[in-house]
Amino acid sequence: MSDLCKNSLSIYVHFPFCKRKCTYCDFASYQGMEHLIPAYMNALQDEIKSRSMSLNGKKISTVYFGGGTPTYPDPLFIRKIMGLLHELFDFSMCQEATLEANPGTLTPQSLKIYQSTGFNRLSIGLQSVNDHELKKIGRIHRFEDFTGSFKHAREAGFDNISADLIFGFPWQTFVDWRNSVDTLLNLNPEHISCYDLILEEGTPLYRHIKNGQYTEMSDVLNRQMYDYLLETLKKAGYKHYEISNFAKPGYESKHNMNYWKTGDYIGFGAGAHSYINYVRSCNTDDILEYISKVKEQGGAVVESEAIDFIGRMSEFAMLGFRLTDGIDLKEFKERFEVNFMDYYREKIEGLLKKELIIFSENKICLTRKGLDYANLVFMEFI
Repeated sequence: MSDLCKNSLSIYVHFPFCKRKCTYCDFASYQGMEHLIPAYMNALQDEIKSRSMSLNGKKISTVYFGGGTPTYPDPLFIRKIMGLLHELFDFSMCQEATLEANPGTLTPQSLKIYQSTGFNRLSIGLQSVNDHELKKIGRIHRFEDFTGSFKHAREAGFDNISADLIFGFPWQTFVDWRNSVDTLLNLNPEHISCYDLILEEGTPLYRHIKNGQYTEMSDVLNRQMYDYLLETLKKAGYKHYEISNFAKPGYESKHNMNYWKTGDYIGFGAGAHSYINYVRSCNTDDILEYISKVKEQGGAVVESEAIDFIGRMSEFAMLGFRLTDGIDLKEFKERFEVNFMDYYREKIEGLLKKELIIFSENKICLTRKGLDYANLVFMEFI
């Protein structure tokens, strides 16, 4: 890697507050805890100040404010946190600053604040254009709220907007999905993320399915939806660059690419994860415990693990297969001084026989069949 890559760092900041938690969500997010926002913001600033002291010399490459709903608190809180980051870190090489947003929490005024604060990319959680679906999953917005937010974001100067969709809901029909894909394309966002629903134990939706209120979508319909997505977005000029992500040329998520390339990143806030110098750690996801720990010790890390050499190779391979360009064999050799094919020969030969992977120039990547059975490929490298 270049010296710049070695000295670069991505920053993630977590805001765990939501006006309403979605029925499928298993993230570190909470509703009805707005009274803790001021204390949380103070703790967040203290954590940033405390942990920044050990990161001298690191140049920030990307920033991502996620949640929860970062746009739920007063936008002036967000501006204050971003201002602090600029005070403490070197942003001279920062290429991308993303703010996650919920359509029901954006206004023309708040969008102007976010844009003037330094955010140059919005990631808006649409999930569906169909209001009956949005209601079932507990979203606070309706589709007209999204279109309004999208319009106001353009007017505020955002020329890099991503929107999320989800397929696989038990009630979802092919017509529902086609309508979401086609309608979103008419708005012409620069980036689209489309996630296959994962049923997380403990969520309301999981309980509804287990008690028979809903029936899980069939694999056949699920794959039909994915096929339609791939075909339609390709025709519209989007590059399918990661299993769930599509972008117009040059608009791939740089922050997420750093994750998939196993670059260093630091996470601030409750439930945030970090990976620095081959050590992975995570903060407590309990808001009160987070505030208390930061006050007492300047940080809230509750788990930490050093990733050994074999583990780093495995993670690079597993995450590399998420990218449609696959694993660059030369890059692997330069990073680890190990020949990928020699080290993983038995695994690779087995996956080739199953037609799940293919060689393309000096790279090895998933086949179309491999996209459908990607988890089988990933399991080989865990």
